[in-house]
Amino acid sequence: MTLRNALLVGLMAARANLLPGLLLQGVMGCVLALYLFHDGTKAFFQLAGESREELGVVFAMLAYTFSGALLPEILRVVLFQHGRINAGNIKRFASMAPLWIVMASLVDFFYSAQNEWFGPGNDFSTVAKKVLVDQFLYSPILATPIITGYFLLHAGGFRKAAFASVFHPRFLTENLLPVQLASWMIWFPGVTFVYIMPPPLQIPVAVLVHTFWVLILTTISERK
Repeated sequence: MTLRNALLVGLMAARANLLPGLLLQGVMGCVLALYLFHDGTKAFFQLAGESREELGVVFAMLAYTFSGALLPEILRVVLFQHGRINAGNIKRFASMAPLWIVMASLVDFFYSAQNEWFGPGNDFSTVAKKVLVDQFLYSPILATPIITGYFLLHAGGFRKAAFASVFHPRFLTENLLPVQLASWMIWFPGVTFVYIMPPPLQIPVAVLVHTFWVLILTTISERK
């Protein structure tokens, strides 16, 4: 695939993600309003923040494993398998959980580093710096290559040919660039809401965004 075709594919995927991205902004805007003005929601987030502080990175690992590996299988069982669990559900959960454990550790470390670099404030300048570093450095250099590569390996059964495709130059144009362009439609607004929140609540809010994205991704992929 040429660079031009990769850009076209990525832009088409980004356009397809426009509506989910707008929906995410609406959902997270409602969540933020509830956090600011609803005592019950504020108490829930405070509890989540306390759990995050107490458990540390383990909280992120458990939450990401649930939203990234367990939740998709629950959705498949409930929506597409008439409530019947099969061996495929267990196999997919077991093979996807390691990815989200690793990503949870990276996200937890990265958010802590961002707060060290730019401070814990939520003023416009601080949030803008964190969003730009997140989306133009962390995401294309670490997050997107790891997740995209792992999904390709998983789809290829972790066979030799799958590894060859991940470490081939075409991986950049055929997979990485289109996925990155598409993910920006979801994660630009998503991480903006994350960095608006106080540091103890950033991982819980990131998990909400991740859960929302998994709901969309699982539903679309199963229907296709």
